[in-house]
Amino acid sequence: ARLVERLEPVFRNPNVNIDAKIGEILPLIEEAVQNDDRPRMETLLRLTRLLEEVHPNEAKAFAVTADLLFHSGRTAEAVEHYRQTLELDDSVYLVWEQLLNALAQLRRWKELTRSAEEALELFPNQATLNYLYGLGLLEQGKAPAAVSTLEQALLMAAGLEDLRFRILGLLGRALCEAGRLEEALRRFEEARSLNAQSPLLLATYARCLLSRNQLAKAKTLLEEASRLAPEHPAVLETRGDALFLQGDVDAALQWWQKALEKDPENESLKRKISSRSLEGS
Repeated sequence: ARLVERLEPVFRNPNVNIDAKIGEILPLIEEAVQNDDRPRMETLLRLTRLLEEVHPNEAKAFAVTADLLFHSGRTAEAVEHYRQTLELDDSVYLVWEQLLNALAQLRRWKELTRSAEEALELFPNQATLNYLYGLGLLEQGKAPAAVSTLEQALLMAAGLEDLRFRILGLLGRALCEAGRLEEALRRFEEARSLNAQSPLLLATYARCLLSRNQLAKAKTLLEEASRLAPEHPAVLETRGDALFLQGDVDAALQWWQKALEKDPENESLKRKISSRSLEGS
């Protein structure tokens, strides 16, 4: 509170340059984010909202608030502020990327694909935008379109190992859902060569194998994933899938319920549970 009292008169003054104000607050925001200090973030939000009031035509005022909301877990509010930022200035790539990440986190898939299309008109060669666009398409059941988008993303991600890993894992899933199993397995193995310790990748790979009745290999991957992260929601859900395919519906439901406790916003998981089948997802 003392911090706000000290800086508030400066932030209220329209004659003080906005860049000077942001220069003052940015290190404080970075420190609060690093320490995940939510009370401090709330305090700093009072100052960033002053920036918006005093500099209503400055995109960066809304961008600072958006980032702070995003990091404090208020993702839906962050989306609104990223949109306001882009209305004032749509030329900053990182704002688009943050907006798409926020929409993906909220699982707002239609909105994600629409916004990704807008972003790609301005920044067509950005691998991350293509990756997020592919994710949005895949989550809406458009696997063939997702495959071609993700293959483009992969070409653009040369030298970016972490991003290549994420693209390869998603591409494996998209190819599997498009019925191209051999290619899917190759992409999953490529992803594993970059990071063999990802429980999400192992669970996704296992789920693909389960969908093609390759139970033995799927079981091996699931055991590995469970050893690495026994409480990961994707691991719990896929263990349920495996049990369902072996005919043990009651045990499958128990694992799906455990997964839902960890990931309560997962709509496809809720459908599985209510329909007591894999068809729900």
